[in-house]
Amino acid sequence: MFVPVATPQTESELVSMMSLLHAHDIPHYVHNRNFGALYPGPLIPLYNVRRVMVERTRVVDARELLAPFFVPPQDYETESYRRSLCRGHRNIAVRSSRE
Repeated sequence: MFVPVATPQTESELVSMMSLLHAHDIPHYVHNRNFGALYPGPLIPLYNVRRVMVERTRVVDARELLAPFFVPPQDYETESYRRSLCRGHRNIAVRSSRE
């Protein structure tokens, strides 16, 4: 029996996930593989969302292997990011005024 382990957001994510699973001999298939790419537009679960499915016995291995894809997006609203952004703008302004 196959269970879902990932929902790639882009074609490149899907291909990367599939190649990793294939390289480690983890049996898998992609639900909505072809239909999910047929029409662009909003992703609707169980309609056009593609899901990577693996055998129930290999779920732990697959999730460990695909863990880098599950990292939450970086929060760009942190204070350190704002400070570095301000420094970058200041450097650009200083350089352009010297030229």
